[in-house]
Amino acid sequence: MLFQRQTIANDVMFEGLGLHSGVPVKATVHPGTEGIWFRSGSDRIEAVPTNVSDTARCTRLGSISTIEHLMSALAGLEITDAEIEVEGGELPAGDGSAAPSVEALSSAGLEQLGERELPTLFTRIFLQ
Repeated sequence: MLFQRQTIANDVMFEGLGLHSGVPVKATVHPGTEGIWFRSGSDRIEAVPTNVSDTARCTRLGSISTIEHLMSALAGLEITDAEIEVEGGELPAGDGSAAPSVEALSSAGLEQLGERELPTLFTRIFLQ
């Protein structure tokens, strides 16, 4: 099955306090072409389930915390490719929902990247 890939047309920046750390943090979403990736310092980690390192109190990819609201916004807008640069170890808390992310990403515009084949997620196994 084919699916349409898309990214944002322009960079989007989020600033605020980290929900868990309480310190100022910043995240910049850049257009991407290779899936969804998070960067913090020299670390670069793909946003796939096998890379989730913790789910206590938030979702963590490697050393980057509180990704779930931005990931919800990306999924809801069907954005398949983005580079997210994180300063401060976690994403800003915002109002606790995905709404600010949806608004900001929508205002950046969307850019089509073509189609990609969806990998087979399940294999049928028959046992008698």
